[in-house]
Formats: sequence, structure tokens, C-alpha cells
Amino acid sequence: MRLLQFISRVFRPVSKKSRNDFNKITSLENAIQLKNHGDLHGTIAALQRHLVDEPYDVAAITILGVCQADVGRMDAARSAFELAYSLDDTGIAELANYARMLVDDRKSQDALPILRQAKIRDPGCLFIDAIYAAMVRNNGDAETAVHYYLRAWLANFDSLRFANGFLFNDAYCETDGAQLAAEHRFWAETSVSVVSLGGRYPIDAIERPEAIPHADKLADRSRAKIRIGYWSPDFREHSIRYFLRPLLENHDRDLVEIFLYHDYPKEDAQTALIRSACDYFHSVCDLNDTDLLALVHSHQLDVFVELAGHSSYNRALLLQQRFATIQLSALGYPPTMGLASIDAKILDRHVITDESSRCYAEAPLVLPTSFWCFDPMEDAPINPEPPSVRNGYLTFACVGNVAKITKDVLMCWKRILERVPNSRLLIRSISFEDAASEDIVRDRLAAAGIALHAVDLCKPKRGEDFFSSYNEIDVVLDTFPFNGGTTTCFATYMGVPVVSWAGNSLISRMGLSILTNLGVPELVVHDAKAYTECAVGLASNLVFLRQFRLEARERFLRTALGNGKLFARDFEDACRELLAQKQDGTFSYHHTIPPLPADEIVRRAYTVLSYGQTEAAERIVGHCLRHYPNSGSAHLFVTQLWTTENRFAMAVEYLLARLNSFSEPEQVSTMIYVTRLHLLLEQKDEAEKMIERLAGMQIADQFDRMQVNLYRASINAAASFNQSVHDDLKARRFRVLIPCNNVERFEFMCEQIRINCHLPQGWAVSYQRCNEDAKIAAYQTALRFGGTDVLIFIQKNVALHNPNFLVEVATALESCDMLGFAGATRWSRMEWRADDFERKAAGFMVESSENTGFVELQLLGVGVESVMNGMAILDGSLLALVPNRLCDVIFDEDLPGAGLLLEEDWSHSAFKSGLRLAVHRNLGVKLDREALLDDSNRAVGRLKCSEKMGWDTFAMVKDDHMTLSVIEVNAARAVAVCQTFLWDGEADLV
Repeated sequence: MRLLQFISRVFRPVSKKSRNDFNKITSLENAIQLKNHGDLHGTIAALQRHLVDEPYDVAAITILGVCQADVGRMDAARSAFELAYSLDDTGIAELANYARMLVDDRKSQDALPILRQAKIRDPGCLFIDAIYAAMVRNNGDAETAVHYYLRAWLANFDSLRFANGFLFNDAYCETDGAQLAAEHRFWAETSVSVVSLGGRYPIDAIERPEAIPHADKLADRSRAKIRIGYWSPDFREHSIRYFLRPLLENHDRDLVEIFLYHDYPKEDAQTALIRSACDYFHSVCDLNDTDLLALVHSHQLDVFVELAGHSSYNRALLLQQRFATIQLSALGYPPTMGLASIDAKILDRHVITDESSRCYAEAPLVLPTSFWCFDPMEDAPINPEPPSVRNGYLTFACVGNVAKITKDVLMCWKRILERVPNSRLLIRSISFEDAASEDIVRDRLAAAGIALHAVDLCKPKRGEDFFSSYNEIDVVLDTFPFNGGTTTCFATYMGVPVVSWAGNSLISRMGLSILTNLGVPELVVHDAKAYTECAVGLASNLVFLRQFRLEARERFLRTALGNGKLFARDFEDACRELLAQKQDGTFSYHHTIPPLPADEIVRRAYTVLSYGQTEAAERIVGHCLRHYPNSGSAHLFVTQLWTTENRFAMAVEYLLARLNSFSEPEQVSTMIYVTRLHLLLEQKDEAEKMIERLAGMQIADQFDRMQVNLYRASINAAASFNQSVHDDLKARRFRVLIPCNNVERFEFMCEQIRINCHLPQGWAVSYQRCNEDAKIAAYQTALRFGGTDVLIFIQKNVALHNPNFLVEVATALESCDMLGFAGATRWSRMEWRADDFERKAAGFMVESSENTGFVELQLLGVGVESVMNGMAILDGSLLALVPNRLCDVIFDEDLPGAGLLLEEDWSHSAFKSGLRLAVHRNLGVKLDREALLDDSNRAVGRLKCSEKMGWDTFAMVKDDHMTLSVIEVNAARAVAVCQTFLWDGEADLV
């Protein structure tokens, strides 16, 4: 069970962070705290105050630009990004945001090199991943986008923007409605709570009336005037206006009082029209979250309707609050929000299914005909003649977001085009305003077997040409599982029939609702075969194509889908009924959305923790335990947090008390971890008992068996290394070269080697120091220096503790040309240490982060051999070699000052030239994390190396950081344990 192995071995304690305190002194600190908790508008104000005093603070300018972009102030954001880039074009954040600006401008060919540069220079900056995700999503690759959005979100877990990116884009993938709902439930139940922020963010202190003053009038439904508030960033030229204006303009103003809250900094002609259709219009984009809540609460609304969901420029976290007696979700976001604080989601009788409770956290507010009303309210004449009559061939089309086009849909399109002679496929999308998108989509079409000569990729039409562009289309082919919504309304309004594939939730039933309301349910299918047959049948039915064009507007007006008066009455009646249920206490709804699998939840908790987000990780694992109280992996997580406070005994007691409730694989992982705790407590007898219990179990996983054997070696090993006498061996002459600017450090290292490493009789060791910025010349001179049998390059972060070090090195070099203590069998990406466990080999020690003064022995690689051959790259901290075999291998002059990259690249060059590389796993190497290597040229070095190797910077690869490990009292003891493990490890568990 690989996840549990990940849990047991990869965990590295992270200091618990205290809750953010909003009573900081400086405006910059205050801004950062506000941003961490999602108050972007408050952040902007604080940053603007800070920049008055510090106008050239690049970091503050960059953060300001990010926040301004997130709330829709794109011109201000662009100015901030350009200013930051002009002040510092080397900073990762400045590079990334400049690339973000290019992505927004549909210039992905210009953005990609900058993103690659930033990613190579700082792979840990996952903000870069989010920008890359947006770029590939724009180009139609939803699966890759979701992969990178999830990485960015977990690294910045309380960032609503990154959560939005993942959740919305996951809807574009071939994701079942219940699975999509599970992701939204996970977000909702693990999000930071805005009610607990305190300090300068006192949302919990706002008085929110449970009932409004005029509630007593609601009993008389014929006379009551209810207050409805609509909240959106899209009261402007946006698709929302096609659905909102018909509702607003047809509300019964004798019965309804309308409040609008526009959360976007710009207004246009549509904003003015929308404003004229309400009683009260409030531009709230400049209000911070606290003031926005206070404003809405002061209006004492009956119904509050959020229209954005997880789309752009939302403040979804505030929906944890109760804005009004009833909170509804509608229009802008088809999936569930996952929030229990939203009472209902507007659906209709065509959308609702027996599985609806698995797809919506909100109660379905089921309208009798349509869940929305579409009316452009402008002149849009239909050409009565299908274009196939004029053209002599039939035109299929897909209009909208190319990220919705899944593999299953592509295969259907291929079969449709093959069966309808001379037919063409027109794909119209804003994505094609980016030249790279056309090439990428063409490649996808070709890979699906679609003949490209039959395909037209077109940019969107605007203005008067927008509606008339549908006169070029005979039949629209809908996407699945994310149906077209607005685009299907446009098409059918213009008399173009749509073939729609229906699923189990609103996101895949929008076409079903629209087409059923229009009286053509036969155009809705439920599988790929029917989708193909329906499209092929329509292609030959010219009578229907012509008739549908002639009847389209009448079909719209007959139902609430196109009749604002009918829709407004349906919606108002539904709101009154729901208010009545709230008043008399009969409103009740319990969803059955499944939680994510326990292992996936805990995996995310560990990932979040690895980025230092302790509180967020605790929320995630708490969510897991609420749904899976017997999850062994979740309970392990809890106790591993305790070990950061040295509460080992408490962790043992906690786990053993729950052990029998865990699954058998989890019991194995738990017992392995308890053994580790016993060893940390120096309870050898208890550890031995646990090992014996494990010996009686069937342990299927090889890694687990190796870890148990390592603990057994810890119990059975002698107190110190079993040193062999090798005075009869052939004499060797060693030269040790240490790049180190500090002479005292150099002399200390030399003395440690003399003390710790046995020198057989007749053997000789000489030591040489060079400055770190001159090590290439020193390496080259040492390689050509005569009188040396073995040359060792040791960095200043290395200490040696194996008494047999020199002998082991000399012996191993008889069968290889270069030796290290760590390496990998391939170098397929920059971070080779994150390659698969089976691809690596290593043996070294570090200071324990769990027990002060102790050391942690870490081992990588399958098997129990001391020397592992077949390496393609070696860790540059220590390289031992036969100098005359390496003289012709060239050092890369661009790599000094890039940490260990110079030495590692050189070792790989040796491999490529045919030389043999090996790893010895018990050289007694201890790494000093405090001894910082020269990293002044890291960015340039990584870029050069990546270009030389031709790596795909954004390849979707899995990181594997699993490590066999055991804590020992000192380095000598760790070397002895390693010796025992490598000698006796063949004796596997029975």
C-alpha cells in the first residue's frame, strides 16, 4: 500500500505555526495576513498604504498586481507587473507574473519560455504551476491543467484563487458528477473559516439577524414584498447578462424588492441596463470582506443569490456566512459549491435525478420548467435556409471552450465526419486568438484520427457578427461531460439544433434541460453510440433543420427558458415556498456526496504539511477522521505531528489503542511506525516485541519488509562498527580535494578524516584545499597530478564516520571508475532525487529532527548490496575516482556556483562517455545541513543544464521521496547498524 509507505517514511516534521495575528504593526505585514485569509480587497488597501512609503518595494508591487488581477482590475495589475519586471527581471515572482500577463493576452508562445525559465530556476514556486495550468487549459488540455492546478492549490492551500482553478477545471475533465461534487465537498469542509480570523478581521462580531423585521408579513403571500439580493462580478458585458436581465425585468415589483451587489471594478452599457432593472445597485468591489458583509446584513434580505461560484473574481469563502434568511446558488457555476451554508441550488425537473443528492451539497430548488431564462434582448435575425443548402455540404460545429472537448467526444466526432460525406467540422473558440492553440488543437484532432482537411478552426465573432455567425452552422455537437450552456442557448435561439449527451448532474444535463424545454428531447442522448447516430440522422433531415430554424423563437417564448415573465413567476414562487419552509422549520436536506477516499485525503494533508501549512494540514486530516474514523493513515498523521513536540510515548499509546480498528495494511504501517517510536524512546525490548509481531504477519510490500529489517538491524547491531584490519592490502595513495573558502573549516575536516578513518599500513593520504569559485581548475589539476591512485572530491558539508572508508573506497573502485554515496540509474529530470525509489541508491546520515543530538540513517535502493553499480549520476557532495580514467571528461564552465550541479553534471558526463558509476551505501557519510554550498549561480546553472539535457520542464512526473530510515544515538552507531543491515538483510521476514 504505497500511500502508507509514503506516510511512514517521507514525513519530515514541520514546526507548528501559530495562528496569524492581524494586529501587526506595518501595513505590509497586515497586507500579507489579509491575503493569507482571502481578503484581497483589504490586502490591496494595505499594500497601497505601504507603497506610499516604499514605492520601489518589488515584492509588494508584485503582490499588489496579483491581488488586483484576482479582483478584476486588470489594467492596474498589468501596470504593477510591468513595473515590478522593470525593477527586477530576475526575480521568480516577477518572471512568473510577467508570463501570466502574456497568458492573459493569449501569447502562450511568448509566455512558455519565461515560465520554463522560472520553473527551472525555482521548481518549488508552484505559483508558476498555476500560470502554466491556465495556459494549457486555454489551449484545450484540461487534464494537464488540473494536475498543475492541484499542485499549486496544495502548496497554497488557503488561496481561494488556486482552489478555484482546480475545482472549475476539474469540471472540464471526464469526471463523474458525484466525483466532482466530492472535490467541492473536500474544499468546503477543509477551507479556512472566515469566522475565526479575529483581530482586524472581526467577521464573527457582525450581528446577523436570524429573522428580518418584516418576516411577520410573509404569512400573507399575496401581499408580502420579499427582498432578493443578487451578488456577482458579472453585471456587465458577460454571458450572465443574457439570463439575468430577463429575470430582473420581469420580477413582480409589487412583490419583490431587488438589491444588486456588483463585485467588479468596471461598468459598461450592460451594467447601466441591469442597474435600471433593480431597486438598489451597490458597487462593492472596493469594499473589504468585513464591510461587504456589514452592508448586505444591513439590508436584511430574505433571499441572497450568488451567481459566480468558483468562476473568476469570486469571494466564495464569504458564503460560509449567512447573508440572508435563504442563500441560493445559481447561473454562473453548474457544479455544487459544496458549502452547507448555501441552502439551495436552482435546478429544474429535467435536471434532477435519483442521484442528485450525490451531486449537490445544496438542496435542489426544482423549478417546473427551466433552471434559467435566456433572452438576448437584441435583434438577431435567423437565416431561414440551413447553410448546407447554400454550401452543398453539412457543417457541424462546436462553439466555446476547447478544454471541454474530451477524448470520448473526439472519437464521436471522428465517426460522425466519416459517416456524413463531405461534411465539415467548425470549431469556434476564443482560444484560437492564441496562435499556439490552433496548432495544439489540430494535433489533438489528428491524434484522434479526424481528417484535418475537413476542419475549420475559427476565432470568435463579436458585435453584430456574433449572432449571425450561427447562420454558418447546420448542427452543433455538444461537449460532455461539461455541456455547453450559454452556447447551446445561443445556437438554439438562432435555429441551430444541438446534439447533447446527458449525464447525472447539472453540468452534464444543461443540454437536456434546454432541448426538452424547446420540445426536441429526441436530440438528447445518453451514450457515445446514440450521440453519433443522432448527429448522422440530423445531417440527412433537411426538413427538420429548416423547420427548427423557422420555429426557434416561438419555441423559446412558449416556456420559461425564453419567457422572462414565466421564469420570474416560477422563481418567485419557489423562493416563497422555501421561505415558508424556513419559517415553519420544515426545511431539511441531507446530501449524500461521498468524501474523497481516505488515502487521497491524507496524501493531500502530507503535501500541504510539506509546504509548512500546519493548520491547513490539521484541518484536512480532521476532515478525514470525521468521515473515516478508523483511517490508520489519518491517525498516523496525527501522531507524527506530536513527534515534533517529542510526545513519542503519547503517540505510541494513542496508536496501539486504535490498532485493531485499522485495515491490515494500515496495521503493518502503524506497527512499523510504533517500532520507530520505541527506538526513539530507547525502548529496545518493546521495539523487538513489535518486530516479532510483524514477523508473524504477511507483509506483501518489499519496502515495508526492508524497513522492518532495518529496525531489526538497529536492535541487533553491535555498539560500534565492526572494523576489519586491511594492513595486508596493496598500498594506495589518496588525494582529498576540499573546495572550501574557510581554512579553519578545511583543517577541521581533514582532522576528522584522520581521526575517524583507519589508514592501513603503507597507505598515504594528502589533503588539498581550493576556493569554491576556483574548483574547476583545482579539479582539473588534481586529475592530472601524478602519484595518486584515488582522488576524492569532498564538499564542505560532508563528514566521514566509517573507519573502513578508505579501504571500502579503494576496493569498490576496482570494479568501477567513480564512486559516490548516493545516485540514480538515470538522469531524466533536474530533480533526480525525486525519481522512483527503485531508480536510486544511497546511504548517508543527517542530524535527527526528532531527537536532538541523534542522527538519522537514510537508505535508498532495493536489495542489501553495499555497492550498487549501474548509476548514471552521483551526488556531488562526495566523489571518489581513479584519476587517470577521468582526465578527458570535461567540466561545464557554466555550472560553478550552482550547488552540486557542477559535480553531478560531470559524473553524468562520465557515464555518457562509457565509464562505470557506482554507489556505496555505507561509506559513513554524514551531511551537514548548516554548511551551505555556493549557490550564487544556481539559476543560470540550472537553466544551462536543463537546456543541455533537453528536459520537459513541465512533464507530469510523480515525485517519490520514500526513504528507509532509522534514528541512532550517534554516527558510529548508525554505521554499525548499516553494516548489519547490508550483511544480514537477506534474511527476510517469514
